[in-house]
Amino acid sequence: MQHEQPHRWRLVGPAIGLVAVVLLLHRDLPLRDAWAASRLPAPLAPLQATAQAVPQFEPRQNWIGLSARLPVTLTIEGPAPLRVELPEKLLAPETEQDWHIRPTGPATQTPAGPQREKWTQPFRLTPYVPGLHTVQFAPVRVNGVETPVAGFTVQVQVESADPDKPDPRQARPITGIEELPPPAPAATAEPNWWPAVLLGVVLLLAVVLALRRFRRRPDPVSPQQWAQTAFDQLQQAPRIGAVQVEQVAVIVREFIDRRFGIPAPQLTTGELLTALTAAQWPAPEVSRLQQLLAICDQVKFAGRVPDEAECRHLLATARDWVQTTPTDFQPPPAPPHPETSS
Repeated sequence: MQHEQPHRWRLVGPAIGLVAVVLLLHRDLPLRDAWAASRLPAPLAPLQATAQAVPQFEPRQNWIGLSARLPVTLTIEGPAPLRVELPEKLLAPETEQDWHIRPTGPATQTPAGPQREKWTQPFRLTPYVPGLHTVQFAPVRVNGVETPVAGFTVQVQVESADPDKPDPRQARPITGIEELPPPAPAATAEPNWWPAVLLGVVLLLAVVLALRRFRRRPDPVSPQQWAQTAFDQLQQAPRIGAVQVEQVAVIVREFIDRRFGIPAPQLTTGELLTALTAAQWPAPEVSRLQQLLAICDQVKFAGRVPDEAECRHLLATARDWVQTTPTDFQPPPAPPHPETSS
């Protein structure tokens, strides 16, 4: 009996320890959960979008002239699919008052790694005032989230236009002595002819005015002289026919109008003879004129064309009538104007 008691106490010890551990685990369950959670891998942080504006300066230069334009590339990188929304005013208010911006090309979107994309678009900045500027952009919306754009600093300088101080960027390496071109021949001054031309025109006008002033006016041509000249022109025709006969009547009527004031060109033959009778012309003169005009009317209205001998005789008769017609006839008082009664 004395040997069995120590054996019992040896079995009770482990059992009590096991119960204590179980109780401890049930009581400190949050501690157990925390320990289990520490053993799991940490979740991945969400991918962030970045945006920056990158200027393109000339090599080894970090400034631009006041009249220059600065190319700038706006680059935005973020998780795919990338959705970029630009603000209405791309520049920040403090930058917009000193700079002008405009796009120079379309936006492009390309892959930038696993589940990421890159959005780029070129722009052009133009400064308004010189000085050291910090160019700031307004935030852009990337996948619905406002994302700030990293700006940059640029120095704007006023370039000198003094020819004695050329731009050192345009300096060329030292070269040998260049031969000067031969001197150009002296330009011969062209004579100015305008004063001489104007003077000549003025003198010519003066001479013309003097000649017109002192030129003697020709003596007026009498009706008989005019008629004889017209008959001479008809007689010079190589052949006298119907056309010349009609012209004889025209010349005779025009002679009566010029000499006696009777409008013979507007009167018929009958009306003309009546007017001459009313003007108390001698009957032989009226009869001679009636025979002459009757032959002309037959040629004009009846188509009876005499031969050339008769035509020349008619021309001689008309010439003789004009030469022998007395010139002391008084013009008739207002001969009646032909009117057609309805």
